[in-house]
Amino acid sequence: MVKVKSLSSLWPIYIKFILFALLIFLIFAGQQAKAYVSIRAEIDKTSISRDETVTYKLSIISDEKNTPSPKLPDFSKFLVVSQNQSSTISIGKGNIKTKIVYIFILMPKTTGKLRIDSASIKIKNQTYYTDSFEIEVKEGESGLPSQVPYSPPSDSESPIPEESPYESESPKITL
Repeated sequence: MVKVKSLSSLWPIYIKFILFALLIFLIFAGQQAKAYVSIRAEIDKTSISRDETVTYKLSIISDEKNTPSPKLPDFSKFLVVSQNQSSTISIGKGNIKTKIVYIFILMPKTTGKLRIDSASIKIKNQTYYTDSFEIEVKEGESGLPSQVPYSPPSDSESPIPEESPYESESPKITL
């Protein structure tokens, strides 16, 4: 006959196993919860004229290997003249640090108080936000109207000649 230990004699082994599993869980949960994230936005001017630009810079620093793309503000009240993105990844002492910088050169489309809302990024189920900005836009020195209408070129303004002046030469187009 097989002798079976009683449940009360195995109780210390169960307690040790549960405590060990709880310790492992807390170690991994602590590592997951301590993600380092810094997100910051800045502008170079808060008051501009209609014919000037403002630089919007968004910096994200994270200890994530794969930092997700941020949700950028709505720039619909501005013309994006230029944009740039740079990334730096540093590895040292077993840690990874990612820095991503977005730069936008913006020209206002209208005058008045224009708002740039906050940017955000979601990392490990937590969302981080930047500050929002208000920019006072005054009439430009060049006297530009508050909204410049766009009119596409008509067919009569086309830079492409209808016929080549010389039969053996391709037409020259100036843009």
